[in-house]
Amino acid sequence: MANFKDKIYFEEPILDRFYNGVSPEETVLARFANKAVIITLRNLFSLAEGAERLVSKEEDIWIKDITQEMHILSREGDVKILQIIRRKVYESILRIETEDFITTVSKSHEFLVVRENTEIILRANALKKGDILITLSPTTQPQYQAVKNIEFVKEPQFVSLYGLLTDTGTAYINGIFGKSY
Repeated sequence: MANFKDKIYFEEPILDRFYNGVSPEETVLARFANKAVIITLRNLFSLAEGAERLVSKEEDIWIKDITQEMHILSREGDVKILQIIRRKVYESILRIETEDFITTVSKSHEFLVVRENTEIILRANALKKGDILITLSPTTQPQYQAVKNIEFVKEPQFVSLYGLLTDTGTAYINGIFGKSY
């Protein structure tokens, strides 16, 4: 795990490391301040305790270093949120739909996809109908659902996106499992 964090902080150029992003209205199951809540990423960013810092003025990337205990649901269980990232991008926005879930993400957001019984990481713009995504079941256990629909909802424009850095690098956002930072 330390190697992954070291890569995030020191080895990757900013353009390459901050591409994952989801709509500010996407929701997560988070636990903090002795409460479990379903909350939008925009509100989570606002409510989280910690200092905001500008990482890149040119790319309008802000990071909030979390100073309180905050957790989010991931395939690995309850994982710790280390940072919340807000950035503006000039990108197309996609709407990905499975049987039970819909998420709105940047075209370069990464998902864990099952193809031919192998888990691979693909960007949203490489997903195809029928690809298998890992989603939440009503009992919060992982389940597998096929992509039913993929559509561009916005042509390239500047939009604010949010992302989470967790101690596993993964999280369920709007019920769909994917890579976070």
